[in-house]
Amino acid sequence: MQDMNIVWDSLVPGRSPYFVPRVGWRNGITELQLTVTGDGAVSVTLNFYGSNDGIGLVPLGTLAVSGTATPAVPLTASDSITRPYRLLLAELVNPVTGAPTRILLTQSGV
Repeated sequence: MQDMNIVWDSLVPGRSPYFVPRVGWRNGITELQLTVTGDGAVSVTLNFYGSNDGIGLVPLGTLAVSGTATPAVPLTASDSITRPYRLLLAELVNPVTGAPTRILLTQSGV
């Protein structure tokens, strides 16, 4: 079973094949955190979208990190969503540069 707090957990560029329920949508605020571990210089951009019906997509934002990542010291970026969408979908933008070992987008409700 998939952890609903995980929106993206893959090294493969492209759009996620599934929506995840947005944590915190009833209260109106969801925090997203992009965490990238790697071995050296990396550059990663991840777009995220909202939907209420699982069909239509509304762009909500972009998170990007660039710099030197290690397993012990990952690169991170975060953003908040306040728009009223029940579902989230993520898209890892090509190209991913460097040698990331994990690209993870998580969510939490506020």
